[in-house]
Amino acid sequence: MLTQRQLDEPTGRKFPQTHQMPWLVWHRFLEPANAIGFTDHAPFHELTQMPDHPPPPPIPVWDLPLRLFHWILVGVIPISWLTAEAGIEWMQVHTWVGLLALALLVFRLLWGFWGTPTARFVQFVRGPKAAAGYARGLLHGREAHRIGHNPLGAYMVLLLLVLVAIQAATGLFSSDDIFIEGPLAGYLSSDARDFVTSWHHFNFNLLIAAIGVHIAAALWYWIVRKNNLIGPMVTGHSRDPQLEAPVQHQPRMQPRMWSRALLCALVSALLAAGINQL
Repeated sequence: MLTQRQLDEPTGRKFPQTHQMPWLVWHRFLEPANAIGFTDHAPFHELTQMPDHPPPPPIPVWDLPLRLFHWILVGVIPISWLTAEAGIEWMQVHTWVGLLALALLVFRLLWGFWGTPTARFVQFVRGPKAAAGYARGLLHGREAHRIGHNPLGAYMVLLLLVLVAIQAATGLFSSDDIFIEGPLAGYLSSDARDFVTSWHHFNFNLLIAAIGVHIAAALWYWIVRKNNLIGPMVTGHSRDPQLEAPVQHQPRMQPRMWSRALLCALVSALLAAGINQL
């Protein structure tokens, strides 16, 4: 074992008794690293140095029920198109997918009143003046990074919900007058069914166009404005240092909120199942 004098000789300094063991540990740790040239490329002090500006802590933005609604609906849209184009044998699946879209829509409406702050309509839906002011700031590079939907995004959310509602509702009454008809098609006359069916087809084109604008806007924010809106919809959190996130507006899924989410989901499922039995 090395003596205290041998330990002190390389530097000529006297180490206090309390620092003998830590110095010996670091000395034995660095010796093999220097032998293989590791520290020539990455000095040890750089490896152990803490960053000057640690990343900001994650801020809750979207709750799990809202994110599940969003991504399930993302899957429902292309599946509904594929099953409509695949042939008669897939039309029953198309009907079930349409009922799922209806259930999702009902859930989102209920969650918009009973959900966490960023999910509630009252929190993000603003008047035209607020939307115009936000648009002016956006054009001049002065837009605020807000928690939840911004005033312009709120109108896109409402538009998408309206178009999904029209698509699901018209699908309930649609018919080809030969093989396939919606669960409620029998309640309309032939002329009324034809009118509703034509709107069902036309509205889907409007829905696809709105989805295209929605995706393009999200990519523009991400690439041009360096504001990633897609990530928080996946993880539920944002690390944007410019984000304005008052604590009272952050979503917190407490036990009572989970109970509300389950109740909204149950009501939505029962309504869709009941319509299918009519």
